[in-house]
Amino acid sequence: MLVQNKPILGICVGMQLLATDSEENGLHAGLNWIEGHVKKLQLPTEFAVPHVGWNNVNIKRKDPLFSRNSDYSNFYYDHSYYFNCDDKYVAAYSDYGIKVTAAVQMDHIYGVQFHPEKSQTSGLKLFRGFFNSI
Repeated sequence: MLVQNKPILGICVGMQLLATDSEENGLHAGLNWIEGHVKKLQLPTEFAVPHVGWNNVNIKRKDPLFSRNSDYSNFYYDHSYYFNCDDKYVAAYSDYGIKVTAAVQMDHIYGVQFHPEKSQTSGLKLFRGFFNSI
């Protein structure tokens, strides 16, 4: 159980570790800090798996992660699994044949599926929003 309220930002697999469990290479327990399940991308044939490249992000909750980003900002992805969770935890999503959770947020716990460190200006703005909030 997470006791202290220290801000946490999980990136890519770091976000997936926040989930209850993951089906990657078998069923494995996660930290269960945000209730949800990590599932393999099951996409229409015209979409590649792994999902590698740039994709727009639809922002549902601006503060604090996306306080400096505009809706539909571009971020860089590299993943084959996604965090499937209750909509109340979803801070942003991307459309990649299905609605893919791009960011989660619960209290002081945050996660992003994409790589902000590879996402140029959009990533820098996300980091600045997070750092300013803490």
